[in-house]
Amino acid sequence: MDSFKTLYDQDALTQEATQGYAIPESELDQHPELKTLHALWYSKSQNGSIPSRKDFSMTDLKPILQNIFIYELLYEGAEIVNLKVALIGTFLTLQYGEFTGKKLSDYPDTDIVKRVFEFSRQCSLARKPLCFKVEMFSAGRPYVSAETIYCPLSSDGDKVDKIIGFSSFKNLAEKKIM
Repeated sequence: MDSFKTLYDQDALTQEATQGYAIPESELDQHPELKTLHALWYSKSQNGSIPSRKDFSMTDLKPILQNIFIYELLYEGAEIVNLKVALIGTFLTLQYGEFTGKKLSDYPDTDIVKRVFEFSRQCSLARKPLCFKVEMFSAGRPYVSAETIYCPLSSDGDKVDKIIGFSSFKNLAEKKIM
């Protein structure tokens, strides 16, 4: 299995991947789209436990489904070594291409791969939802600001084995891609 520890220098990964910033929970009122999944996750968390994928119905997710993603965490022992894209909403597919069923390490944009892997890893370690904002660009596309929430999921109530998240984008047309 291709792993991030063989693809990337693990020490540099954290520093390089997190060029955005965390959005504190206290500021979620300013980010209503992120707050929707945040509130839903906590409503499914019983007695502080981590909810499972089966706790989220399509009816629950319908208002935000086009911007939802679900990653399966792939482990070697206790270490996350890759992610498998289990679901990607239609809006995210338009942004990134169809990647359902594929490993994140196979995605062609290494900056996105590193960022998604590191934010997913941080979320699994925190065992609670984490929100991030990043400004990014890709050749031939407008500069955008992405706001994303990552929420851990667990099939057994203990080990984080999936991440459910939501991403929204704002065009930063005034910025130039160089």
